[in-house]
Amino acid sequence: NSYGNRIKTELNTWAKENNYSFIVHGEGSFIGYEFTDKPGREYKSCRDIIRYSNEEQMQIFAFEMVNRGIFPMYRGQLAISEPMTEDNIETFIDTSKSIIETIFKG
Repeated sequence: NSYGNRIKTELNTWAKENNYSFIVHGEGSFIGYEFTDKPGREYKSCRDIIRYSNEEQMQIFAFEMVNRGIFPMYRGQLAISEPMTEDNIETFIDTSKSIIETIFKG
């Protein structure tokens, strides 16, 4: 649970500081990520995911993660498992930041 919370806290804080329309949501080891229509978007229901997600950016992110050896579900879901280490979490966070920056800065 602490790994999921770390990912969520670090990426959400970083995205907000950089004004990126990206959020991580969920609880504990089951989390999700979304590229939204505008920075600061908060989802209040599952309908918001359909209404406000940027599907093209979601696919780019998922494919780029796979190209770098990380395998999220393309629809924005992640599951943290027991064998994961601090290094795995740090790699995920750093890789996410790199891809997100590329998506928004071209």
